[in-house]
Amino acid sequence: MKIESVINLAAVAVISGYIGRRIQQKKDIQALSEVLNEVTKTLEKEPRKRKPVSYTSYSKYAERRTKPNSEFIFETSIEAREVLRTMAEIVRDYGQATVADVYDMVGIPSTFTDNKYGWTDVSRATIGVCREGYLLKFPEAKELK
Repeated sequence: MKIESVINLAAVAVISGYIGRRIQQKKDIQALSEVLNEVTKTLEKEPRKRKPVSYTSYSKYAERRTKPNSEFIFETSIEAREVLRTMAEIVRDYGQATVADVYDMVGIPSTFTDNKYGWTDVSRATIGVCREGYLLKFPEAKELK
């Protein structure tokens, strides 16, 4: 076989490969176009389903903010007992303990409102076991005078 014949055969192979790729590309584009048309038709037929929006009324927000947290979780029972003991000492010395006092002991930032709520008796506070550790639960904080 002559070199010219080999070159001609190679050129034909390259050209037919190029043409084959172009044909395959056109088929791929047509298939994608059909899929997109089906999706568009489906979306146009189905009405949009909207998720309900949850609103919190201002009164619920204010209620939640004025009722400070009275449950605290500790890693060890020693920490929970120490906070309870300190709270009992504060009540004994000052006649009351505020939510801000507890927050300061456990490292939670307090607000001005937290000084208005607290306890005059912490004898009903309990320490229990929970998944995360030990739960120190005070009675519901009351507005202090």
